[in-house]
Amino acid sequence: MNKQSIILSSDNVNITLVCMSDVEVIRFNAEYRKETVSLFYEYLDWFIKGFNDYTGSDFYEITGMKQSDYEDTIIPFLDLIPPKGSILLVKTDQGIAGMGVIHKLSNDTGEIKRMYIRPQFRRRGYARILLSELLRLGRGLGCTRFLLDSPRWSMSHGLYSSFGFDQVVEYPESEISAMFPTLTENWIFMEKIE
Repeated sequence: MNKQSIILSSDNVNITLVCMSDVEVIRFNAEYRKETVSLFYEYLDWFIKGFNDYTGSDFYEITGMKQSDYEDTIIPFLDLIPPKGSILLVKTDQGIAGMGVIHKLSNDTGEIKRMYIRPQFRRRGYARILLSELLRLGRGLGCTRFLLDSPRWSMSHGLYSSFGFDQVVEYPESEISAMFPTLTENWIFMEKIE
């Protein structure tokens, strides 16, 4: 990999969106399905542990969900293709470092979902690169408004703010609002308008 950033046309599913000295941001494809599903479950484990530690409650007990129920939420993301959205993966020489999803909610609105960097790859700027590419891809899909929800215990709020996201009231399209309406006080909802 070279040291300069390369931005290429994103029409092809297998295209590299960014290539830098030690990281590429690529669009999900079938070659990475197993690794991507594994990332979704790692995200779930991080999320459940964070929720339980933050609230002092057991997420599965409160919601009545089981880990096996999570698979139903993964499949729609794996099927996302432009112009509806896409999963982006952060690929390094040491393997897949993380992922994020841009999901188009309407003609001009996209939602950032499941942004996750594996612990051993954190504090290297990969989340910043990933978020930048998710926003760029969203703009290419026609989005001028971006939404996200993030657990209160996440350390990513400063990153989102640095990209121009502002905290807003809960938005109705959030899956948190739909799936867990009594738990929304444990989330921060953010919006960026360009």
